Amino acid sequence: MNTETFERALAAAARLTCCAALLGAGGSCRGGHSDAPDDVSEHSVKPPPAVVVESSAADPNNAEQLAAYRTSRLDACAAMIDQEFAPSDMKRGENPELADCCALVGEAQQVYWEDRRKREEGIKGGLDEPVPGYAEGWMMRGYHCCQINAWDGPECTPWGPPTPPSLERGHEQRSPRASVLDLRVAASEQARLRFGPAGLRASPALARRARATWLGRMINEHGSAEVFEGLAAQFDALERSEGFRLDARARGRLQGFAAEERRHGALCGAVVEGLGGRARAPAKADESFPAHPDARTPIEAALRNVLSIACVAETVAVALIGAERLTMPEGPLRGLLTEIYADECGHANWGWRVLPDLLARGSAEDPQLRARLGVYLRRAFAELEHHELAHLPVRATSCAGVGEPSTGEAALGLCEGSEARRLFYATVERVILPALEHHGLPARAAWRERALA
Repeated sequence: MNTETFERALAAAARLTCCAALLGAGGSCRGGHSDAPDDVSEHSVKPPPAVVVESSAADPNNAEQLAAYRTSRLDACAAMIDQEFAPSDMKRGENPELADCCALVGEAQQVYWEDRRKREEGIKGGLDEPVPGYAEGWMMRGYHCCQINAWDGPECTPWGPPTPPSLERGHEQRSPRASVLDLRVAASEQARLRFGPAGLRASPALARRARATWLGRMINEHGSAEVFEGLAAQFDALERSEGFRLDARARGRLQGFAAEERRHGALCGAVVEGLGGRARAPAKADESFPAHPDARTPIEAALRNVLSIACVAETVAVALIGAERLTMPEGPLRGLLTEIYADECGHANWGWRVLPDLLARGSAEDPQLRARLGVYLRRAFAELEHHELAHLPVRATSCAGVGEPSTGEAALGLCEGSEARRLFYATVERVILPALEHHGLPARAAWRERALA
C-alpha cells in the first residue's frame, strides 16, 4: 500500500468523526457520505507490534540472546531451503522442518520490506539494521516455499462490526437460528446482474483465495445485521425509559442499518458466485446483544455500544475498505465495493453524530460518566484488536509479494495482510483516539491499558 492510498484512506475515516480539523484531514459533518480529500498532511505511523520468535534456546527477555538465536535460526533455515531446492537436485521438500523454515524466512522478508518502506518514507521507529540477506534471496526461495505453505484461505475479512463486549462476562453464545447461511438465490441474481453470464475472471489460485475471502465477508456482513437490530432496540427502550429520542433522520438511519448489512452479505456472496463458488457457509455464531446491566444508567449502556460498534469498529472498516477500493481498478466489482463502502461510511458517521448528545445528556446526571467509559474502552479496544488481527492474517502475505497487491489481487479485492494491520493501528491511533479525546473521553489511556480481561 503506497503512502497516498494509506493517507487517503485515513483521511476518509477522519472526516466521518466530525473532528477532522483536529486531524489535519479537512472536511466537516455537514455532508452525507464522505470520500478522501485531495490533499492530506503526512504523519508518522506506529507499526503493529512485531512478532517475536521465542524458544527455549534463548531467553525472550534477553535481547542479545534473542537476536543471536534469530540470526542463527535464519541462517540455518536459509541454508536448508537452498539445499532442498538446489538446482542440481530439485527435491520436493520432504524434510519435515522445511515448512517451519519457509515460514520463518518469509516472516523475516516481511520485516525487512516493512522496515525498508518506512525508511524510504522517512518514518522513524524502524529496525536499526535491516535483516540482511534473507529478503533479497526470497524471490529465489519463494516459489518453492509457497508451494509448501500454500495459502488459499480468507485474507481480509474483518468487515461488519462484531458484537460489543461486556465488562461483566464474555459473549453469551445462543443457538443460531440457522446452522447454515444460504444466500445463493439473492447472490446469484446479483452476480448475473453485475458480472454477466461469464462471471469474474481469475486464475484458479486467485479465484480460490478470492472466494474464501468474500465468503468470509459474506458471513460477517450478514451476521452484523443482528448487531444493529440490537442497537436499534436499545434506543427504542432508551426513549421509553429515559425520554431520550433521536431526531427523525438519525432514528430512520439506525433502523435501516440491519437491512444494509444483510444486503452487503448478498453482495459479497455475489462475488463468490461470480468466481464459480457458492454463497453458502456455516452461519455466524449468534451472540446476545449486551444490555450492560453493570452500567449506572441506560444512557451509559447505550454509549458503550455506540462507541464499540460505530465510533470504533465501523470507523476502522471505513479505512480498510476505503484503501481496498482505492487500489481496485474501475469495473463492476469496484462499483459493488463502493456501495458497501458508502453504507459503512454512513454507519460510522451516525455514531459520531449521536455521540455528543448522548454524552451531554449522560454527563449532566453523572459527572463521572466519561471516566467509566474510559474503563469500558480498555475492553472494547482489546476486543477490537483481537477481532481485526484474527481476520487480517499476516501469513497470507508471504507468498503474495510485498507492499502493493498484484494487479490481479487488487482487482479481486485481496489485500496485503501486514499493510492492512498497519492501517488498522494508524486508524485507531491517528483518527479514533484523537476524536474520542476531543469529546473528553480518556481514549489514549484506555488504548495503552487495553486488556481482554
